[in-house]
Amino acid sequence: MIRHRVLQLILLSTALLAQVAILPLMIKSISSVNALLALLVILSLRESRIEGVLWGAFLGGLTDLLLFQHIGYHGISFVLASYFIGLVSHKMVIHGVIPVFTVGLLSFLFVFFTTVGLIKLFQGGWDFSMLVVPLILGAVLTPLLTIILNFLFHKLELFLTKR
Repeated sequence: MIRHRVLQLILLSTALLAQVAILPLMIKSISSVNALLALLVILSLRESRIEGVLWGAFLGGLTDLLLFQHIGYHGISFVLASYFIGLVSHKMVIHGVIPVFTVGLLSFLFVFFTTVGLIKLFQGGWDFSMLVVPLILGAVLTPLLTIILNFLFHKLELFLTKR
């Protein structure tokens, strides 16, 4: 149990480091690629539904704080995404590069359009033409980060169980 929490803490630290320090150096828009969403996908696939939703609330709130634009919209989107991922992952086994990439892509698209829809609903106008580049960039790089974090999850899990 403690090893599992240590594994989650290492993955959270890695995702936070990637989101705050590494990704902004590589990509000008920090909001287009979301390492915390990639972590949410991995944790929602591996944990129970309730724990996945709790991770969704925590990581969504953390994303709202990091972006500091619209507080609450990412939190709602992350909770809904983690709920649906947990629902699907308990009905089928999602393992391997292509299924994890697909779940990461669908999760990114769901969170992206849910967040944009909530902003449009509650705040009014939005220029959709400026969302094309972040959408394409995030739709490619966030699932790749999901695959990298999934690989790291498995390697750390093997390392911690051997000790």
